[in-house]
Amino acid sequence: MPKSKLTLIPYILAFLVISCNDSKHEEIAAVPKDLKTINFFLETSASMEGYLRGGAEFSKIIPNLLVEIENKVSSKSKTININYISDSILKYPKTTRDFIHDISTTNVTKSKSSEMHKIFEMVTNKTDSNDISIFVSDCILSYPDSNIKKDPEINKRNADGELKAFIKDAFLKIKRRNVCASLYGFNSKFFSTYYTYQNGKIPLNGEIKRPFYIWVIGDK
Repeated sequence: MPKSKLTLIPYILAFLVISCNDSKHEEIAAVPKDLKTINFFLETSASMEGYLRGGAEFSKIIPNLLVEIENKVSSKSKTININYISDSILKYPKTTRDFIHDISTTNVTKSKSSEMHKIFEMVTNKTDSNDISIFVSDCILSYPDSNIKKDPEINKRNADGELKAFIKDAFLKIKRRNVCASLYGFNSKFFSTYYTYQNGKIPLNGEIKRPFYIWVIGDK
């Protein structure tokens, strides 16, 4: 298979160590704040579409996660805010049950592309000190389509340069706010177009599994 788009994971893991593991024991042992809101963000760029088709594991994992969350935290003082996210945040207007139905029937608002460092900044900026944000994405690190069309090798060449610096900057900003991010990886069958690092298209019909990730972001 051609080389894939470069993923964020090596850089994510490196900066999670910086963001989560350098607190003093006294700080970690502090009395936890009262949780007020859980923000849920589903990335909806084109590369995510294949997880929502063909009975992929994704369409089982995410609904079960949402049901567990809603039954544990829903009350008058705690709410779940569901959002789509790509180049902007689009609030989902209906209930959690409606959202589960929509992602199970591929009735999801889709966008063409997204830049991961910008998405991460939008998520963290929406996370107050009494909130937890959950962000679901395949974590593909890539320049916009317009840049790739001008220079097909830009993703490969600049992974350790500009794009890595953007991710580092995003993590250092949340570190100053005492925010921590935990990352969980999953695999799922994929039924749609797979995009290479040059935005070449490879049709997949569930014959392989692709990774996706769930971030949990909030006050340390």
